[in-house]
Amino acid sequence: MTDCSGTSPSKVLRNLASFGLLAIALTGCASKEKGPPQPCPMVMAPRELAHVTKFGGGGNDLSDISFEAGLDTFSSYCKYSANAEPPYIRTAIKIQFIAARGPKFTGDKASFKYFVAITGPGGEPIKKEVFDSDIDLSGDKVKNITVDEIDPIKVFPKEKENGDFYRIYIGLDLTKEQLEYNKRNPR
Repeated sequence: MTDCSGTSPSKVLRNLASFGLLAIALTGCASKEKGPPQPCPMVMAPRELAHVTKFGGGGNDLSDISFEAGLDTFSSYCKYSANAEPPYIRTAIKIQFIAARGPKFTGDKASFKYFVAITGPGGEPIKKEVFDSDIDLSGDKVKNITVDEIDPIKVFPKEKENGDFYRIYIGLDLTKEQLEYNKRNPR
């Protein structure tokens, strides 16, 4: 049996198979040249550092809360430098914080600090930066959000290292008492 062009189906299948193998081979060459995507440093937010309860009026029960704030969500992306010397991995993080006023709230904003810390191979601390954040709770606002973007965060991997060797931690910069409160009152 032949198709309209006079070619047998088995010959057509062989030609298609050969063409398919050639396409796969060429695709493999192209991907080897460019390589697989490189991994980004893992961005982590430890649960006990993701929220803070600020008290007013001297006590520390629910009726003494000035405000509560926390890390709501975050997203990140990274990009490897093309031809920079020394080579680096640039990471950007977008963090959404939320705050809610409590019974002892006074003022117009919830103010707190948060950090971004980088660790290298074996968890070795490399860098930590602390940032201020304010969330507007003026007027009749009971709850509000703000979004901060940290860009760039640069990591300089050594030879044969990639993003898998590094971690980026984000969290609220807490006092010892605030951390203990979070451990006693997990969310």
